[in-house]
Amino acid sequence: MTLFTIRQDFRAPSFGPTSQAEIYSEAMAQYRWADEIGFDFAVISEHHGLDDGWIPSPIVAAAAVAGATKRIPIMLSAVIVPLHDPIRLAEQLSVLDHLSQGRVWTVAGAGYRAIEFEMAGVDMKRRGALLESHLRTMIQAWTGEPFEYEGRTVRVTPKPFSDPHPRVLVGGGVEVA
Repeated sequence: MTLFTIRQDFRAPSFGPTSQAEIYSEAMAQYRWADEIGFDFAVISEHHGLDDGWIPSPIVAAAAVAGATKRIPIMLSAVIVPLHDPIRLAEQLSVLDHLSQGRVWTVAGAGYRAIEFEMAGVDMKRRGALLESHLRTMIQAWTGEPFEYEGRTVRVTPKPFSDPHPRVLVGGGVEVA
């Protein structure tokens, strides 16, 4: 099976005259074009602290893509889950699931760049365990019911558009962390 995807990292290489604002604008135009001609996926990734401006906020970008397109599925590939608070991430993905009417797929990654973990104050050696625990927390959060998390009662609303929750794939190929 062949899949046609369009991937934007929103990067502005130092050798070109194009501004970051122009890159964002053109990327959105390309996503609209891909939606119109029938591409299978619009892909957005996440990285932090890179000189070329690699997109650090894929959920915000995906919300913009959802608003600018009508049918193309949007794949976040990958969200570096251990860098995020799982309750906040569950909330953001639930809202995105509604804005996109269930078109979002999230690839949950453990991460591999040490600098990103240093920037976030997260122990990279714990990334595998954090990925697993965060995913468990998010799945529980998407029920919409109150539950205990780190000694407090939390509740994530709204419940996702998708039943029982947005599509999540686990990606990566690293040694157990």
